[in-house]
Amino acid sequence: MEISIIQVTDVNSGKKSRIVNWLSFYLGMYFAEKDYGEGVQRLCITVVLTNGLHKFEELQEMYVTKYESTFDDWSSSGEPVEGKSRFSIACLFPDVEYEKFCHVEEERRMDILVQALVKSLSNFEVPLREVSNFDQARFIEDFKLVVTQQGLYFKLASDTQVRKRFGEENFFEIDRIQESRMNIDNNTDLASMIKILLNKKKFEEEEWLERGVNPSSSNVIDKMVAVTNAFLVRLDHADVLAISDNDQRLETIEAIMDKIPWDDFESEERDFIFEEITPVLMKLEVDLSMLM
Repeated sequence: MEISIIQVTDVNSGKKSRIVNWLSFYLGMYFAEKDYGEGVQRLCITVVLTNGLHKFEELQEMYVTKYESTFDDWSSSGEPVEGKSRFSIACLFPDVEYEKFCHVEEERRMDILVQALVKSLSNFEVPLREVSNFDQARFIEDFKLVVTQQGLYFKLASDTQVRKRFGEENFFEIDRIQESRMNIDNNTDLASMIKILLNKKKFEEEEWLERGVNPSSSNVIDKMVAVTNAFLVRLDHADVLAISDNDQRLETIEAIMDKIPWDDFESEERDFIFEEITPVLMKLEVDLSMLM
């Protein structure tokens, strides 16, 4: 059975919802070899975390349970195909639970997500009476067993395949830099790279979406651009590559980095800024681990 969880978020919940992606990936692997009958071959659960834009009652009207015997789909090679037997349900959060989700620590957010997912299964009951050849009871039992297992958050956070899928082990590779649409490569000198980065459009909406989060407010993004450009200008003026002593060079770089007001930004914003300046840091011939 194919199962997926997608998310619809607002500016508040989008920064807190990476666990939805973890769980979707994990459940996709778990249920891939399961067979509950041909009546439902694909289950799509939409986790709706947009209470900051709509009242809970409005969301209940906007998202309805839907069963499709056939639907337009795409093959792994990108060709249009006809999909069969898809059941779509929404996982909604009362306003109080939404507020909790946005403000509690990540481990607790996982508990709130699981409770909402289990509750969403009640949407199966009536429609599936009209769907033959699907072992509804066994599926619900298996689903609840998986998502309510003790220590699920830590299990996902330490799972090798989950970490490989969502980790940042290639953070410093040049292809990551190229994906940022900067015209640089391993042969670009430091001065040219600084000039390119200063003129590059930074923190564009599509870049946020590629990271799986909603953009920060325009005021915050303007400040992110300003502090990044200020860092690049200071670095250019410092001429750090002319400093022969490695310790002194590292101290100079650290002093310039400390001028970035990191505490003024959320975690995802800090990571984004650091990723933006990583290309020049790679050119400074110092141990980057000392700067993290």
